[in-house]
Amino acid sequence: MIDLKPFENNSKVEGSQYVIDKFLPATIEGVEGTHLMRYNALNDDIEYQKEENKIFVLDKTNKKYDVVFTTNKQKFGVYEYTDIKGEMVKGFLIELYAGNVSLLKREKVKYVSEKYPKSGYEDLIPAHYERADDEFYIKSGNNILAFPKNKKALIKMYPDKKSSLDDFFKKNRVSFKNEKDIISIVAFLSSLEN
Repeated sequence: MIDLKPFENNSKVEGSQYVIDKFLPATIEGVEGTHLMRYNALNDDIEYQKEENKIFVLDKTNKKYDVVFTTNKQKFGVYEYTDIKGEMVKGFLIELYAGNVSLLKREKVKYVSEKYPKSGYEDLIPAHYERADDEFYIKSGNNILAFPKNKKALIKMYPDKKSSLDDFFKKNRVSFKNEKDIISIVAFLSSLEN
């Protein structure tokens, strides 16, 4: 059984609330069949298209869903985690790497208010949606925390693994802003947990 609630859209704002606009086939763990769905990166919702003009939102407050999009194999799950601002959140995260230590990602879109001209030489910039930086989270056991911004902060999270991490960073040039590099860091951390 899927818990659904009605979807509301503000179509007067330019841009998109989605990283991928169109509905794609997806499966929901524990629910039979394939369904047309998409992820709303502004509202952190999975939208479910029942019929051509009937769109609903999966109610993540009462259930834990695992949604896998069949075309790109992205797996979204409902998690309770501490976000970048330090607040407890229950929302959808994409599983990028699963192991003893896992990596999760929150795709983001932000709303930018309209900007009125300050002089006669400037134009009005209408309100729009804009792709924001993705947020990465590290999951160890039942704890999900924001992925650190740099090597020093990561070592502070795992002080008992300092020498192994130092060796890893000496041998590998990695960026804490590159998704593939972040995955390799988490895969290495996961290998240390065996």
